[in-house]
Amino acid sequence: MGLVSIPTTFFTRTRPSLGSFMSIREMTPVANIDLNPTTLLIGVAAIGIVLSESALYAGSVAIALWGHFLVLLLCAFVPVRLRTVTSLCQVIALLPVFRIVNLGMPALFDAPLASIVPIYGVLLLAVLLVAGPWGATKVTVGWKLGLFSIPITIPIAFVLAEFEYALYQPDPFVGSWTGPQIVLFAVVMIGFVALVEELLFRGLVQGAFVDYLGRWSGITLASVLFAAMHSGHGVPELVAFAFVIGFAFGVLYDRTGSLLTVIVLHGFLNVFLFGFLAVHGSILGPFIA
Repeated sequence: MGLVSIPTTFFTRTRPSLGSFMSIREMTPVANIDLNPTTLLIGVAAIGIVLSESALYAGSVAIALWGHFLVLLLCAFVPVRLRTVTSLCQVIALLPVFRIVNLGMPALFDAPLASIVPIYGVLLLAVLLVAGPWGATKVTVGWKLGLFSIPITIPIAFVLAEFEYALYQPDPFVGSWTGPQIVLFAVVMIGFVALVEELLFRGLVQGAFVDYLGRWSGITLASVLFAAMHSGHGVPELVAFAFVIGFAFGVLYDRTGSLLTVIVLHGFLNVFLFGFLAVHGSILGPFIA
């Protein structure tokens, strides 16, 4: 069942319930997208989020917070007059919540890694309220493909991390690359960061946008927002890379129906980028420079 009631002028899609095995979703293309209140809502919210992230990129944290707060208010009050977009507003509202929590909570912690678990723990609860079995939105996990593809996704993640490291050299999140540190770091990066971000951007945001805007428009807009949320690093090349990666992840999820595959790929990319490469430096640098 789709996220919300979809007008006949849009794509229709069939999505299995949470926890189902891999499935390919069916779509029926149409000629165009009507400019109606729902598409206007998506457009206004997307513009507001991008502008807020642009302010963050420019160093104006206060303006960024106010911008996200206004998007959050929009998502809170629109369903009062337009009840058919309640689920859509719940999904969009998670993006400003993501940024507001992300900006506010690190001030309570001294170490970067220590702040990740409570930040993403709070966000995971919010995402599950929308995407969980009790929520209105169902996400295709694709356990079987996700588990069987691990031997392929790990080396791909390492290569992608090398390309990203060529653009952006982050400070290491771990002091040393030893056994206990590796295990703890991997659990945090895969079980919290990648899980939350992929549930949010691919499972929910992309799923909702594809339902309303069509396959490629939905994947592209979700990827734009995913890239915009990387503006805080202040590296334009990283924002562009995040768009390319987000689009590739979006197509992979759309084609396979396996969110777990994308979570593993994203999680190990972060493990290599912020862990191994940040500590030891690039291995493939001479080949990709």
